[in-house]
Amino acid sequence: MSSDPEQEYFGDGLAEDVITTLSKVSSLFVIARNSSFAYKGKATDVRRIANDLGVRYVLEGSVRSSGPRIRVSAQLIDSADGSHLWAERYDRKLEDIFDIQDEITREIVTALRIRLTDGEQAQLFLKDTLNVEAWSLAFGALDKIMLGNPAAVAEARDLLERAVGLDTEFATAHALIGISHYFDIHFGFTSDPDRSAQRLSASTDRALELEPNSPLACCDRALLHLFREDLDAAVEYGRRAVALSPNDAFLKVALGRILIHAGILNEAESEVRAAMRINPFYPTYYFGVLANALEMQGKDEEAIELVQAAVQRDANYFSGHLRLASLLGIAGKTDAARAHAEQALRISPRIDRALLKGFYPTNNPEALARFLGGLDAAGIRID
Repeated sequence: MSSDPEQEYFGDGLAEDVITTLSKVSSLFVIARNSSFAYKGKATDVRRIANDLGVRYVLEGSVRSSGPRIRVSAQLIDSADGSHLWAERYDRKLEDIFDIQDEITREIVTALRIRLTDGEQAQLFLKDTLNVEAWSLAFGALDKIMLGNPAAVAEARDLLERAVGLDTEFATAHALIGISHYFDIHFGFTSDPDRSAQRLSASTDRALELEPNSPLACCDRALLHLFREDLDAAVEYGRRAVALSPNDAFLKVALGRILIHAGILNEAESEVRAAMRINPFYPTYYFGVLANALEMQGKDEEAIELVQAAVQRDANYFSGHLRLASLLGIAGKTDAARAHAEQALRISPRIDRALLKGFYPTNNPEALARFLGGLDAAGIRID
């Protein structure tokens, strides 16, 4: 409840931490931050939110800080009748923010009568850092990473480096640094992928050394194995990450990509569809990953419909236009295929194999040859 953007990051960080913690409880279904945050600052009826997101319970609240003090109010609402299952207001010192998070999480689990396994109890109240400034920097960086452009990823990494400078044992910050290096590799932001992979490896090692059960660090390790084309290890770590945080949409889509590489297509489709359910206001790239899994199962028409919806949402979705050019080329719809090829070339005039590898994951030479054949029919030849 402030016009100061730094305070907004603080409030977002609190909400994100509660979401992340609750997501580790296997018997709960928790909506992802991207979709939850769509209602931030809006006077929206709780019953409508619950209906939009397909949930029964809604946690809402506010954060206000003044100097060394912080006030947090929170209430858990049953959308079926609008009743409050639990409500509390905390007026504490700023450094007590982590205790407040634990108390909110514990009260929600109690109010919903959730039984935790021993492992979930250990994970639920694990404190990653007690440095409020480091914690705030890390969650400010998270949004920037997810923007997925070179400047934002570089800025996020600077924030994260500051965070680990304040707390060298902040495992999540180390894991997020690893994710930033993976984004550099995946999206071609780096001119030296091997060096970026070394940095990804170092950040992952440090994060796992500090917290062996960090879902994000396990995901880092999976993506590193994917870069090195060690698919068995990539699948193992990807599945482990999701098992540790079963409601994390980002981890599920990452696992979906890995499973597509490995040719485990039914599971890949299932993971991406589950991510879409967890994060109903999902980003455009979810369309592309799901279409990839469908296409490789021979479901071309369904894949075409998905990617057409994606480019309608975002006319500059490069990989969507390229994927449509190939699929429509394969289907013999040459004019439509060439139109999407032209759109793709407008967005990125240089298209080569290195670029394709980033968004068309497969170790299946027949699938790759089919994809390239579709591009050729659309007028794009890849040497």
